[in-house]
Amino acid sequence: MKNDIQSFLNQRGTKAPKSRRPAWLHREFWTRAVRLLALPTLARRQIRKRGPEETRAWLNRTIGETLYLVDERYTPSAGEVLRHGFIYLPGGCAWAVQGPGCAFCEFQGPIEKLVGGLPISHSEFLALFRAGFATMRNVDVVNVFTAGSFLNPGEIPAKTQLAIARAVARTMATTLRVEARTQYVVPETVEPLVQALSDSARLDVALGLETQDDYLRNVALRKGMSRESFRLAVQMLNRLGARASAYVMLMPTDMEEGYAVRECLDTIRFAFECGADEVLLQARYSQDSTVTCPKLWSIAKVLSETATLGPVTLGKWEGELPEPKVWPTNCPKCTPAFMARIEQWRQSLNPGLVADGNLPKCDCRRAWEESLTRTAPPSKKRLPILR
Repeated sequence: MKNDIQSFLNQRGTKAPKSRRPAWLHREFWTRAVRLLALPTLARRQIRKRGPEETRAWLNRTIGETLYLVDERYTPSAGEVLRHGFIYLPGGCAWAVQGPGCAFCEFQGPIEKLVGGLPISHSEFLALFRAGFATMRNVDVVNVFTAGSFLNPGEIPAKTQLAIARAVARTMATTLRVEARTQYVVPETVEPLVQALSDSARLDVALGLETQDDYLRNVALRKGMSRESFRLAVQMLNRLGARASAYVMLMPTDMEEGYAVRECLDTIRFAFECGADEVLLQARYSQDSTVTCPKLWSIAKVLSETATLGPVTLGKWEGELPEPKVWPTNCPKCTPAFMARIEQWRQSLNPGLVADGNLPKCDCRRAWEESLTRTAPPSKKRLPILR
């Protein structure tokens, strides 16, 4: 496994090259690093003066990106609504830099812009984390997202990972959730974090399954990950005492509505059969205004029909980084009421709230029902690539 860790170190998450020159000789050191390193001290001062919420907004404005967010969400592992803190670190993704990159991911552009020509250092990563985390000391779940793989030491240094886990362990938080590609789920990356969290909190690793169909995942989405590697990663996490969550996408690429729903149901079923503790469902959205997104009716159907399989939560698309231009809707008449019902469901995951008989009544349902009869899979010869 040591050879694996050494290879990980060469899998950089951004295009900024390693430099043999001292950091202070780079322009980014003065325009970015010095400013970021001062953030924890400035944040503490702002908290005393403005309070945590206003300080969080101030930090986001100062950095120029929304890196910090606090939201209340129903948490299946606890069976109640908990406070979630979200911290985005610009680790970037080696798969996007050295490989083809996932076809649907729009995160790497903002990351490269923030990083510039000088890699983010351990001290900067930690400063970014500490500044935001200081505004969310009363959160129950800490979500640290990096637009890549938190467990890859080439993207987020191992000592940074460990420092973050230890910081979370010193608070009331019960869970540290991170994201990773399956190849980075090995004992050498997972065990130190599980041990650092000790009995205080549990590590939750979210894996991007997206779809159970290998062809869709690796040709249309360019994920570069097999079903078997997902299964083995889930088993590894379970064996090491960590939770395994699975990202699943409703309508991962252009396809008939009926096929999209059926494929999503099959994928959620597969994820739980592999041993996933939770499914993190996301419905297709995009910055490309020409992209077709699923109907809210379809989201409700998937949520209702998978309620008995295991805990399924639904990600939000509003406020994503970068902000999408298109997302799931119904007709203008029922979309607001439908979204209100989904928000109500998010507070309890009560399947009755998204059951057929309890959904808003609307004439557009008839067209949606007709679309469900179209279940032909997308042609492999002309498989549309999601951009």
